[in-house]
Amino acid sequence: PLIVRRVSFKANDGLHDSAVAFTNITIQLLNVPPILTFGGSMNETLIYYENMSSLVLVPANVMLYDQDSPLLYVVNLTVLGYLQGVDLFNYSTYGLNISGLFQAGTLSLLGPATT
Repeated sequence: PLIVRRVSFKANDGLHDSAVAFTNITIQLLNVPPILTFGGSMNETLIYYENMSSLVLVPANVMLYDQDSPLLYVVNLTVLGYLQGVDLFNYSTYGLNISGLFQAGTLSLLGPATT
């Protein structure tokens, strides 16, 4: 995306100010990292108790976007404190143009998906 900023210039010779001159500067953002938020917060706490039914890890108010590209290629979700053989993690990429891989407590979603 492009960002336009209006800048003013004024010179002074030690006694008097010049007239103000203006110009626009156009800035093109390149390779800006994507932004992920959970309802305006960067931290979302989910509580799960043993023997509860399934827990949805991604709340409905999750926002993921990239300012300089409509595509995302990799998203990683890490479960902290993951215990192999004890913690079960299921996911679906049905209907999406992505694949998923779950290893050692980290889910990687791979492929070009629009934000």
